[in-house]
Amino acid sequence: MRNRRLRTDLVDKAVWNEVCRLTRASRRFEQEYHRRLLPKKCTEALYGLEEQIGRLRQGLSRLIASYIEGFIDKTEFKPRIMQIRDGSSGWKNSGNKIKD
Repeated sequence: MRNRRLRTDLVDKAVWNEVCRLTRASRRFEQEYHRRLLPKKCTEALYGLEEQIGRLRQGLSRLIASYIEGFIDKTEFKPRIMQIRDGSSGWKNSGNKIKD
């Protein structure tokens, strides 16, 4: 199969016409720009939230280990674990909002 030759002057003219059409419709151009940026921003935000949730899980594990080993008693343990669980659910809710 042989490649056909293209007239570059016609291709250049077609590309230039499309560029001109897009710049005249600047609102459409701006919308496309933002549409392409949005997934990147969401991904970065989700990555940050996942890091926070990971830190909360590590903190929860350390807290439980401290309680089991007797470094903290039940009166200290309960409020701290509730605080971590509340924070965790808040971060998870934020992640769900970004995903949607």
